[in-house]
Amino acid sequence: MALGNLFGSGSNNSKDLNNWSSPFVNPGQLNSSLSSLSSPASLLKGFTGGGLTGSYDPTGNALVTADANRGNLVSQLSGAFQDQATKLGQLLSTVAPGFSDARSAYLADNTNRAESAISDLSSNLHARRVLGSSFAQDAINRTSATYGAERAQTLPQIYMQELEATNNLLNQQHTASVNQFQTSLNESNLQAGIAGELSKEATSAISNATAVKAQILAGLADTATAQSGANARAQAEIDAKSTAGAGSFFGTLLTPLMSAITGPVGGAITSALTGALSGSGRGSSKSNSSLSFA
Repeated sequence: MALGNLFGSGSNNSKDLNNWSSPFVNPGQLNSSLSSLSSPASLLKGFTGGGLTGSYDPTGNALVTADANRGNLVSQLSGAFQDQATKLGQLLSTVAPGFSDARSAYLADNTNRAESAISDLSSNLHARRVLGSSFAQDAINRTSATYGAERAQTLPQIYMQELEATNNLLNQQHTASVNQFQTSLNESNLQAGIAGELSKEATSAISNATAVKAQILAGLADTATAQSGANARAQAEIDAKSTAGAGSFFGTLLTPLMSAITGPVGGAITSALTGALSGSGRGSSKSNSSLSFA
């Protein structure tokens, strides 16, 4: 039912709500209250904190925005993880299996130690004047073989270390790369979560406001219907009493006058005047009585 006409358009009892002089309702305040219920977003409150601002648009949609300081902090944190991932990628070349810096250092050290040992042994054998003998050559071969055996035992261990170091660096680089994007994603998820909570509150507020408005309108409609019925009954009662009172009054007034006129003519005149002047004749479509005098 429209607020402007609670009693129905075209009815004799219709009334504009703004002009309804009910002692229990202030039309201006009522319309203002219903207007606020129609746009509950104006009653919703947002927040500001931690560089984030939550608000509502006129239709009740939740909005969450970040200020420049928070945006810069998130960008810097994401950039720090990106730098870490880049540096870890550069370290991968130093531990590449078969080409690591540790392998190169060990091989250089093993070779230097082998050459130094053989040089010392040759000097000793030369001093003993057996350098060219089979005994001397055998001693030199054994010394060289010793360092070769050491390499054969050590290089597999270095290879496993290279694999482990490479795997660790790859995992760290992966984590840093993920954190680079996860930082921004976490910020987006945080804002989305806040917006979701604000949206729930707005939905609840709008739902409650709609229910309250419906209850108010239903109550007003019931009140208007009851008031209209009461008005109609009161008017009918007033009309009935008015009609009865007018008939009685004119009957009392004319009876003494007509009593002086005797016979059928006097009775006809009395009846005609009483009917014409009483309330029963108002708006009536009865046939006109013609009085004839002989």
